[in-house]
Order: sequence, then C-alpha cells, then structure tokens
Amino acid sequence: MAEQEYGKGYVYILTNPSMPGLVKIGKTTRNSQTRAREISSGTGVPTPYKVAHERWVVDCHAAEREIHAELTRQRRNKNREFFKLKLDEAIEIVDEICDNYSVNTVVSSSAIPTKMGEPLSKKKSYTTQQILIMVFSGIVVITMCINLIITELSSLMENSVPIRPAAPTTVSTEITK
Repeated sequence: MAEQEYGKGYVYILTNPSMPGLVKIGKTTRNSQTRAREISSGTGVPTPYKVAHERWVVDCHAAEREIHAELTRQRRNKNREFFKLKLDEAIEIVDEICDNYSVNTVVSSSAIPTKMGEPLSKKKSYTTQQILIMVFSGIVVITMCINLIITELSSLMENSVPIRPAAPTTVSTEITK
C-alpha cells in the first residue's frame, strides 16, 4: 500500500543497539512495528530496530517535515532520517510537535477575525475537550437567555389586560334577485 500525500499515520522514533547515540525519526501511514521490521530486514543492518516511541497524528507527513526541520543541526545526513540525539530529547521534541497534529486537536483557520477585519496572526489550537466545553457553555448561556425571555413574557402576560376577541359579525346570506 503506497503512502498517501496527506493522511493520518504514525510519527515514530526507532533505536538500534548497533547505533548508540542515534535515533531514526520517520513516519508511516501503516504500523510502526511493521515499518521497523521492514527497515531491519536489510542486509546492511546488523541488529533490528526497535520502536522506542510513536504518535498517531492527523498528518504524519507534515508532522515529520516539521520535526526534521527542527532537528536540522542534529541530522547526520540530509538524505537520511538519523539524528544524533538522546532518546528522551527526541521524544520531547516529537511530542511537542505532534501535539499540533493530534487527532484530538482542531486547528482553527487563520481567517477567523479577532476584531472586525483583523485576522489572527497565529493559528490557535483547541483540543476536542476544550471545544466541547465551549459548546456546552454556549448552550448553557442560550438556555439561560431563553428562560429569562419566557419569565419576562409570562410576567407581561399576567400583568396585562386580557384581550377579548371582537364580537362576531353576522354575515348576511340573503341573495338578492
């Protein structure tokens, strides 16, 4: 199965005991364990890779590009995904960047105005939980407004003079010839 240009997938960190001090940071739209086995199957690899860390993200391709850009100075070869980095440092950077691509994060559009006519200068991310809290808060406020309107209308109706229907009018049904 070919990897898609954009898509959900894993950003992973692989380690190999034959390469101390190096981590491999890559991506796959499949399974990280499967990818590690594939890479380990080559004859140029003395020991198998182990998945040390992985993150499921909404766009593994963009997340990987951002991580690699962040780690340019630690990269051993610009055409390879190996970085001279301690595992805990690699995990911290991967997690920090992948948080922006989390499946539980929705990134708002930069076109949303802060004031009339002013777009946001930076994108703001909200987790699903934060969005739900905002939605439910809005529902509570709307419900309170509706209750206030109903209360005011009831009060007006109790204090007002009842409206009596007009006396029925008689309609002549005589037909003149």
